[in-house]
Amino acid sequence: MLDMIKKINKVLRVVFIGFVAVYGIVKIFDIVPKEKKQKAAAAEERTSEFDELW
Repeated sequence: MLDMIKKINKVLRVVFIGFVAVYGIVKIFDIVPKEKKQKAAAAEERTSEFDELW
């Protein structure tokens, strides 16, 4: 029973370290899907209702 818990602990540790590593790489290289970049660019070009009134 104790051996099984130790193995699960090691597996979870490896998964967590892998997740943190991948997240860090994504943040370092600023990897963003193309769709998200297009939506961000389109959001900047919009004018509000108040701008149209003036």
